[in-house]
Amino acid sequence: MTAITGLGSGAISEIAKDDNGDYYAHVTGTTGNTADGYYAVDIDKATGEVALKDGNVDTPTGTPTTTSTYDFTDAGQTVSFGTDAATAGISTGASLVKLQDEKGNDTATYAIKAQDGSLYAANVDEATGKVTVKTASYTDADGKAVTDAAVKLGGDNGTTEIVVDAASGKTYDAGALQNVDLSSATNTVTAIPNGKTTSPLAALDDAISQIDKFRSSLGAVQNRLDSAVTNLNNTTTNLSEAQSRIQDADYATEVSNMSKAQIIQQAGNSVLSKANQVPQQVLSLLQG
Repeated sequence: MTAITGLGSGAISEIAKDDNGDYYAHVTGTTGNTADGYYAVDIDKATGEVALKDGNVDTPTGTPTTTSTYDFTDAGQTVSFGTDAATAGISTGASLVKLQDEKGNDTATYAIKAQDGSLYAANVDEATGKVTVKTASYTDADGKAVTDAAVKLGGDNGTTEIVVDAASGKTYDAGALQNVDLSSATNTVTAIPNGKTTSPLAALDDAISQIDKFRSSLGAVQNRLDSAVTNLNNTTTNLSEAQSRIQDADYATEVSNMSKAQIIQQAGNSVLSKANQVPQQVLSLLQG
């Protein structure tokens, strides 16, 4: 922040807080009817805008201390940073979030979510609500001193504190990188491959988790196949029973038809036999 709203004009060299917790802007290079000094200010936590309470130089209680953060209470509110935020590469208007575990339960880890979605490590005093940005200082691969580099959250679990060295483009564990000279021939700090942590236990946990998910999927497929096989077996049994009943019904019909045919045949033979006897009797009478 470089300017304020109020009487006259001037530039803010720092935001300070006195012993009572009131904020003051240390204004320098004033023109008009104002003077250099500490001015009581109101800070809009949603926008980061600093506005003078009045046009008079005030006297803070005790010794004012420079602050790069503003106090607030609840996670999820907009966080407005002071000059250190620009040094750390975090834009004004980021929001504070509380990370959750895989089951959706809140953890004790807070992060600052930038407008581009990046997560930065932060310290939160839950008693006062004060938020401070975690930073790291080291010497980059080109031998240039880097101070207050923003610490991001990443790695396999998404909560590992990492720093991306702009000179080399490599990612390092923030804790291991602190006060390290990457340009030194004796440097023993190694980069994290592909920005991922190399913990074997984390890799094994991830592999086991993937296997469990795969086994669950296979179990569901197997259950569906077992159900399909059971349905096919039931269908086969029903068809066999139906075929048997049909065959039994056909056999009875054919036996009945055969008996009918035999009766008709025997009746015909009997009638024919009697018909032959009449001519024979007539011939016998004629011959006698």
